[in-house]
Amino acid sequence: MRRGVAVCDSLGMATPDHVEDPLAAVLGTTPPESVQALPDDVRQRLADQVRAGRRRQARLTEEAVDRAITGVPLPVRSVIRKALVG
Repeated sequence: MRRGVAVCDSLGMATPDHVEDPLAAVLGTTPPESVQALPDDVRQRLADQVRAGRRRQARLTEEAVDRAITGVPLPVRSVIRKALVG
């Protein structure tokens, strides 16, 4: 089965102009052919794992920033937080 090619907008989000592939939607681009050759259920599980990994990474980053700025005076914490995480 041939899958559609993901078309991405400027934010890297897959647009609805292609056949929906959950992994392409998560990655923001078409996966390599070797990954596309995997069964649909395996690609779905991989997409779920990527989403979970990104959520975990964001949570851990937030916790690390919180710990890092505990010694920073309150009036400047928001400036420092923005400098650290953008």
